[in-house]
Amino acid sequence: MADSFKHQDYTVGWVCALPIEQTAAWAMLDEKHPRLASPKGDDNAYMLGSIGGHNIVIACLPKGRIGVTSASTVVTQMVSTFTAIRFALMVGIGGGIPSKVSLGDVVVSTPTPEFPGVVQWDLGKTGTRGFRRTGALSPPPASLLSAISRLESAHEIEGSRIEEFLEELKQKHPRLTSKYCKSAMLQDWVFPADYPHVENAPTCQDCDLSLAEMRTSDEPRIHYGLIASGNQVVKSAQLRDELCVSLGGGVLCIEMEAAGLMNKIPTLAVRGICDYADSHKNKDWQPYAAAVAAAFSKELLLDIQPAEVSNEQTVKDLVEAMTTGVSETREQVRRIERQIESQHDREILDWLSPTGYGSQQTELLRRRQPGTGQWFLNHENYGHWLNEPGATLFCPGIPGAGKTMLAALIIDDMSRRYETLPDVAVAYVYCDYQRASEQTTENVLSSLLRQLVSPLPHTINATRDLYGRHANQQTRPSLEEILRVLHDAVKYYSRCFIIMDALDELEPMCRRSVLSEIFEFQARSGANILATARHITDIKESFKGAAVIEISAAHGDVLAFLSAQRSTLPCAADEVICAEITAAITKSIGGMFLLARLYLDSLKNKDTRKQIRAALARFTAASSPHGTASSTVYDTAYEDAMERIEMQPRKDRAKQIIMWITCARRPLTIKELQYALAVEAESGSEALDEDNIPTLDMSICAGLVTVEGRTGIVRFIHFTTQEYFRRAAPKWFPNAEQLIVSTCLAYLSYKLPEEFFEANLDLISRHDLVPYPFYPYSVNYWVDHARLAQHHSSVLQFLKDHQRRGPENGAAPVGLKEVSFHT
Repeated sequence: MADSFKHQDYTVGWVCALPIEQTAAWAMLDEKHPRLASPKGDDNAYMLGSIGGHNIVIACLPKGRIGVTSASTVVTQMVSTFTAIRFALMVGIGGGIPSKVSLGDVVVSTPTPEFPGVVQWDLGKTGTRGFRRTGALSPPPASLLSAISRLESAHEIEGSRIEEFLEELKQKHPRLTSKYCKSAMLQDWVFPADYPHVENAPTCQDCDLSLAEMRTSDEPRIHYGLIASGNQVVKSAQLRDELCVSLGGGVLCIEMEAAGLMNKIPTLAVRGICDYADSHKNKDWQPYAAAVAAAFSKELLLDIQPAEVSNEQTVKDLVEAMTTGVSETREQVRRIERQIESQHDREILDWLSPTGYGSQQTELLRRRQPGTGQWFLNHENYGHWLNEPGATLFCPGIPGAGKTMLAALIIDDMSRRYETLPDVAVAYVYCDYQRASEQTTENVLSSLLRQLVSPLPHTINATRDLYGRHANQQTRPSLEEILRVLHDAVKYYSRCFIIMDALDELEPMCRRSVLSEIFEFQARSGANILATARHITDIKESFKGAAVIEISAAHGDVLAFLSAQRSTLPCAADEVICAEITAAITKSIGGMFLLARLYLDSLKNKDTRKQIRAALARFTAASSPHGTASSTVYDTAYEDAMERIEMQPRKDRAKQIIMWITCARRPLTIKELQYALAVEAESGSEALDEDNIPTLDMSICAGLVTVEGRTGIVRFIHFTTQEYFRRAAPKWFPNAEQLIVSTCLAYLSYKLPEEFFEANLDLISRHDLVPYPFYPYSVNYWVDHARLAQHHSSVLQFLKDHQRRGPENGAAPVGLKEVSFHT
């Protein structure tokens, strides 16, 4: 008998975590085989036998060593010794989800749409968005899944054979009957999740049983689905329920070993439910739960022909097949690793500074008239700045002179000059009046840091450390930390150029702080600094002693622009009037490139010489006798643009767009604006009518509005446009605040689905919440608009209605700040 079986005769592994599980498995064998000597390095103690013609190896984890890691070690040694094993059964006990299973039931791991039957719930990493599970486990082998399907059908017709095998256990092993078979002593109490076990009480008899549900069942039920496996015992009902929710609600059982086998060997987990993974956990049900799990496993094996198992690849063959392909896929693996690392680095860069200026740079270059700005690139001071390390160049100009467009040209010129020199860094910032609240000193410097660390792989190491220190705690780096990493990163470059456009659009305190840090950075690193700004005293004082290039619309650039745009005019074929247009505009714009564009746009709806000449006369009258634009020249141009809007069929929509851009408390995306315009505040509807969402064409806004390509943010074409409409809002939009607050409140009054409230509350700070894109703006800013509105009846009615409805009836959380109205 001792020589009748060899290691290579065993095809099925049966792994247990506890001695009671091993006992139950041993008791289910049809035949017991003598032990075989294990090779050196294999510390497992095996039991051998057979069920239905399958030769089985039973291994138990070392006493006191449970969990995923120990299970992985045991199965690795098992398949190394028993080389013909095709798959493993992980059979034993587990904690059940009381809403789905009862004590004494059996749970079998089978694939779900999201998981392969078992998920390691505690494997992953914590990042800025919370805990994220990583890695994937392998599903059970196809032969076992097919057998389960057959068995499930058979159970519906004939019932399970578990009770039959438990009766056999009584006959063959009477000493096990009292522990491993069901008795009246086993009571199934289910306590509420918020009721803990009485401290130090040996049983639940000291708990308040009036709060518990007493369950009874004649025979164990079998459940198929998801098992959560981890390295720690779950003895908290709250943790159990949170874990179930985080995994999509499909968990049936929680245990500690199955995940350790899944990627080592094709595995099916079978668990008898012995407790509810809460503080009331005890050992009373464990032997019986182990027995029913073993009985189901026996029934499953009896349904599979030994020939079916023999047709499966051995674990050894699977490993060898994988090993054979290693040399062929090594470079592919390295490439994937590099991609993963690259994705991680992009995540770090986005965390460091979500603000990028690439799309703005692309949009500016798209709008630039080819050939313009060459005068700046040929300027002596620009050439000196390029060639002298540590040089500073200040480029002031009047509003609308084309400073930002020239900044884009400079950035493009430098990027082309140094694109083949990886040790030369070019970083830039477009300061923006619409993002003044976002553009803090830390954010501006973080954006520059992002640009310095992204080109060279080794420069990001210090940023990885910074991310590691803050991401898990969901904190942001301090200004000192940013500066330290910034100074470290610049050491990798032989030259560093920093361009800052429109410094005047930063808040004064932020601007002073940024310039102080930038000049300190320049002193330590030898970086070159170029800045554009309006003629503002404190900025000019900051750049005192720096080389200067005054920015103004060059005569040749204006001529090139007008010539290129001539075809857009109704009078394009009239040489005489086109010459008059060119002469009048170049004379009256006073160095303001933006004014040339506004004047030209104002002529596009004029088709007679008389109309055109009257407009040209207004242009000339608006400028000073010396040909420089007066302080109100932009107001005149924007008034004219609004008059043109008033004359067109879609004037109401255009004025709505301009009103929202003017009065919104932060920049809106085009999707937010579309949903805002779709709201019918007076309709009393409980939901937004999506058939009312408009398709927005910004051409109806007389050239005053543009949409950023990457971000989708809707904005005015220039700072002066925003300044004008904020001054003129009472004239053009006298009821703007009341209209906006009514829109916000109507949106917040819509009945929303329950699952919306289960989302993380920090979603209300995002601009892209789908499918409720206008919700973040409404909830954050309706109070601000309400304070500015003249009438508050709609606000008071909204608050009364919201309190009456409550979230349980679909009322949206309204983010209510401290509200103080003068009524």
